[in-house]
Amino acid sequence: MRRKVSVGFSLALSAVTLLMASSLLSGVVALRSNSSTSVSLAADDSVERGTVSSAATPVCTQYCMVANVTVGVGPEGLTYDAADGAVYVTNEYSNNVTIVNVTRNAAIGSVDVGTWPQSALYDGLNKEVYVANSNNVGQGTVTVISGTTVVTNITTGTSAQDLAIGPNGTLYVSNTFSNNISVINVTTNTVQSTISGGGLNWPTGEALDPYTGLVYVANYASGTSGTVTVLNGTSAIAVIGGLGSYPQHITFDSANGYFYVTNEYSGNVSMINPATNTVIGSITVGGVPWGITCDAKTGNVFVADENSSAILMKVISGAKVVSTIRVANAPAGSSSFGSAVASNALYVGSNGNIYANANSYAGDGAKSGTNLTGKLEVFSTSTTNYTVKFVRSGLPAGTKWWLNLTNGQHFFSTGTTITFKELNGTYHFHIAIANRLYSVSRITGLHSAFTVSGANVFKRVVFSLVTYKVSFSETGLPSGTKWWVNLSNGQSFGSNQTSIAFVESNGSYHYTLASANGAYTSGGSTFTVSGAGVKLKVVFT
Repeated sequence: MRRKVSVGFSLALSAVTLLMASSLLSGVVALRSNSSTSVSLAADDSVERGTVSSAATPVCTQYCMVANVTVGVGPEGLTYDAADGAVYVTNEYSNNVTIVNVTRNAAIGSVDVGTWPQSALYDGLNKEVYVANSNNVGQGTVTVISGTTVVTNITTGTSAQDLAIGPNGTLYVSNTFSNNISVINVTTNTVQSTISGGGLNWPTGEALDPYTGLVYVANYASGTSGTVTVLNGTSAIAVIGGLGSYPQHITFDSANGYFYVTNEYSGNVSMINPATNTVIGSITVGGVPWGITCDAKTGNVFVADENSSAILMKVISGAKVVSTIRVANAPAGSSSFGSAVASNALYVGSNGNIYANANSYAGDGAKSGTNLTGKLEVFSTSTTNYTVKFVRSGLPAGTKWWLNLTNGQHFFSTGTTITFKELNGTYHFHIAIANRLYSVSRITGLHSAFTVSGANVFKRVVFSLVTYKVSFSETGLPSGTKWWVNLSNGQSFGSNQTSIAFVESNGSYHYTLASANGAYTSGGSTFTVSGAGVKLKVVFT
């Protein structure tokens, strides 16, 4: 989200948040969602492909969106907790952090933090999450979270924005409007020093060089010839010039040893060689590049790019753009990415997913107060499709049943099996049938979702008749006399009590009554079950 500042131009205090949890592939254009057209038929089945909700959506082969998780209002930053398998998403306008389970791709809780939380960063050494709270242009803070518990809040400079963990347990916090860096000891959770000068001018994005322990900070207000300040311990030791206009965020590519910096108003990304602390080139991405992060395994760099027609992620390999990913929750003219996470918050996990925050809103949400619908969008980097097989039982032969995925795919069958292919990811589904006398009584595993994680998936679905209670109560018979309700379909129910109860599915049933005492009789009739229980009173005379 962008907000107006007093100097008269728009500071993009927030950009896109991108986070990799595994190695990423390059060279293939990614599309909105996976809509596989391949349906495998079992020998006894007549499976047909249902109508996809968006017939124009092509098949996705790489960087496919596999989940869309609702988070808080105005998602900004995110970080990946590799130990617990969770993503922490900062929500600027609800002042909290949403915790998302990466196995189920589902929100599992939230934690209240400071005002206007921006970036988040997980420290794997002490297993705590740090959240930078900007408080708009007021006093900034850092909230320290352990699991789901707030440990403490640390006061920083004005408008805390980004975070980086340096050597020896040192946390660097960029304070944009006080033009300085707070240096926090993460053992004591106290500010040990403040770095000023050294060209710091509205510092925003930060990134660590893991080989030297130096921290590089992008200076947003350095203008049309952007700069980056280099920090060593508690001192600024160098200023690198010659970047593009208004550098925003920065990441380190351990594959080639270069830094990449997004320049918001020149539509490009600058490359810095830390060996010489010089700009060695620029990459045109177009639009408005904001957030940036890197996959340490492959060296691919991901850039959030907003232009006039769409919200995109650009994939950079080396010094060129090799792929473009369209963010499905960001239609042109109505959306923005969230804020850039700390540039070193890159975690390589086992699920091979990219995580990106996206908002849907009209205009400047900070000004208009428009409610922002926050989403954490999950993209798979896998190009392997795995078999998903649903087998049903309990339905009459030839009964048509449907499997509807919430991503727009629909499958149906008149046989016992539906089989199709999917990429890694979590998929939510609903099951429907043509014969309304039956309903699903049991599904193996989760009842509304399945997860593809590097292996085929099998789920068994059990249908059963939907039945309702039918109750008969009698009067007129001597106490203890046995009596019967006899249905014309062959069923018979008896009791020596005054009531008889059983269950039936929807339909009309003719019955007769009989008693063990031939001196007493009662006539027969018909009852109808129609979506509810039935109670009948009969009299023997």
